[in-house]
Amino acid sequence: MLEGYPAQLKEFRKIVPKGEKIEPKKWNDEMTSLFEKRTSLKGLLQKEVGDLACVEVIDFNKENEERELSNERRKDHRDISQTHKKSYQPEL
Repeated sequence: MLEGYPAQLKEFRKIVPKGEKIEPKKWNDEMTSLFEKRTSLKGLLQKEVGDLACVEVIDFNKENEERELSNERRKDHRDISQTHKKSYQPEL
């Protein structure tokens, strides 16, 4: 149990410098304000994440549609080329 004390003290000193007094009311007030800020940001972030997801879906659909159209054009061109080859019969 005591072997973890130096590491915990080091982490604690990152938050509370040596010599600074800990005031529970001040910490509770700060913690409450941080939770309130987090709650307000959470709603905003959820909206942003939803918007980003929509944009990604739209981008994917656009790229997929372009790929499908390109494939259709190639298929049509290939079909036309093969039809011309079949219809062309040199006279001997």
